[in-house]
Amino acid sequence: MSVGQCVRSLLYIHNETGNVWSHVIGVAIFLALGMQDATDKSMERHHRVVCFLYCFATILCMGFSAAFHLMQPNSKKMYEQMLKLDMSGIAIIIIASIQVCAHFP
Repeated sequence: MSVGQCVRSLLYIHNETGNVWSHVIGVAIFLALGMQDATDKSMERHHRVVCFLYCFATILCMGFSAAFHLMQPNSKKMYEQMLKLDMSGIAIIIIASIQVCAHFP
């Protein structure tokens, strides 16, 4: 499939629909949460920054994963590149989780 066909596959049901849409919806949710945390004046500034960065890491993780599941049928090369992005997103969220745990014991 071409990249355009892969993107258009968002509009119909296939074996990766659940994976893609759950991650796309997750991106939207964490984008809203990140913006809420960044503008929450009741929290101290450094807490807002940590919360926002965690939400940003989550957005990267879910976005990379959605791209991986969406672009799998493009080509073997694209599959391998997207898999690297997906694994990088997982590593980013693990590192961010450790940082949050260290900041909020």
